[in-house]
Amino acid sequence: MTQAIAPAADLIRARNPRTGQVDYECAATPLTTVPDRIAALRSAQPGWQALGLEGRASVLRAFVAALSRREGALTA
Repeated sequence: MTQAIAPAADLIRARNPRTGQVDYECAATPLTTVPDRIAALRSAQPGWQALGLEGRASVLRAFVAALSRREGALTA
């Protein structure tokens, strides 16, 4: 699935509540792509369920570890 960069009007601006400044912007998901994204997520769910509790916990622990390695970049 390819997606064009959204025009400026379709950006979501994340504003820092402490400073009031915009920290970053990201493209909003076009509504026309939502049904396909939902279908993709639904088709992936049986595989996620098949991992079982321990398998899903392992994936989430790996995600936490990846976030921890990037903590400086995420909190800067």
